[in-house]
Amino acid sequence: DTTADVAILGAGYSGLWTAYYLLRRNPSLRVVILERDIAGYGASGRNGGWCSAGFPVSLPVLRQRHGDEGARSVVLAMNDAVDEVGRVANAEGLDIQYAKGGAIRLARGPHQLPSIKRSVETATAIGLPDQYRFLDAAATAERIRVTNALASVYTPNCASIHPGRLVRGLARVVERMGATIYEQTPV
Repeated sequence: DTTADVAILGAGYSGLWTAYYLLRRNPSLRVVILERDIAGYGASGRNGGWCSAGFPVSLPVLRQRHGDEGARSVVLAMNDAVDEVGRVANAEGLDIQYAKGGAIRLARGPHQLPSIKRSVETATAIGLPDQYRFLDAAATAERIRVTNALASVYTPNCASIHPGRLVRGLARVVERMGATIYEQTPV
């Protein structure tokens, strides 16, 4: 019987996390994942290894578009996602080399200073004063040596991971939970 309750296209992070949480919620589901190459072959297995709470829209723009509560909700959800990756890796015994050490965004020119200052101010204004910490040139130099760094903003909500170990480990976990991954299966 090859029928499935849920068919997922792609065995990258999106597909594998979807299968993981579907099966956690309902272990009796029949989940099939169809993958053109092998699980994690694409960007999921070959990214830079950052598990970041970064969002492709700046915090000030999020606030402008969705208000304080909307922006705060997105930030908190993204922060939780970073922690959740570490929690799941630990719970499932995945050695993904998870190390939550934060991230720094540099201002190397005066034109970049207003942007990082706005991020810090906006985080404080929406009730998340610990989201970002502004570091002047001296404080930045204590953390990282970068030529012409005028200042930076630090966030604790970023971890480094081994992306290949995460995606292949997650594939093994969802198979153990009952999902079937069909590799070499273009759709």
